[in-house]
Amino acid sequence: MAAGVAPPDEPGEAAVDCLVGVIEGTKFPSPGSWPAKVSVEL
Repeated sequence: MAAGVAPPDEPGEAAVDCLVGVIEGTKFPSPGSWPAKVSVEL
């Protein structure tokens, strides 16, 4: 699976690497036999 961040503006670019690291390290419960999409608005 993959994780990515789309910052709303140029100053948000500085936090992208940190946010992707946190998201990739987060464990979510299994959605069953189907992949799940998770969106987080910051």
